[in-house]
Amino acid sequence: MILPDAIKCQVKTGDVVLVYTYENARYQAFIIIHSPNVAYASMIKALEKDSFEIVAMDYSIPTAIQEQFELALKFKTLSLFGKKETDSISPNTFFNPENFLDFKIRIPVNTVIDKNKLISTYLKYNVERINFTYYIK
Repeated sequence: MILPDAIKCQVKTGDVVLVYTYENARYQAFIIIHSPNVAYASMIKALEKDSFEIVAMDYSIPTAIQEQFELALKFKTLSLFGKKETDSISPNTFFNPENFLDFKIRIPVNTVIDKNKLISTYLKYNVERINFTYYIK
């Protein structure tokens, strides 16, 4: 797949781009996963043996669409035997007046990430971009 110029200009060496299509490619969503310190694929490769702990994460929206923070962040775990566990938190809980201007929320997470855990959320239709910055121990 050839990336559109609007996406291509945001991608750096070592980034991973996930492409989602809907209705025969009429709609597309591009998820760019970037790490400023190490190529994302290298970090995933490290999970073959290890896990890592996320101490905190910054969740920011470059545009002033605060309604996105109403949607829960979900931490999901799937065991080797098919047991599913889900834990949700509301980003609005961590929204303070001092971070109103840049629409950034720091969330204390303190969870171990391995091959069986994921973090997810839904996107509002009018949110073009969100950013997550993870602080790893």
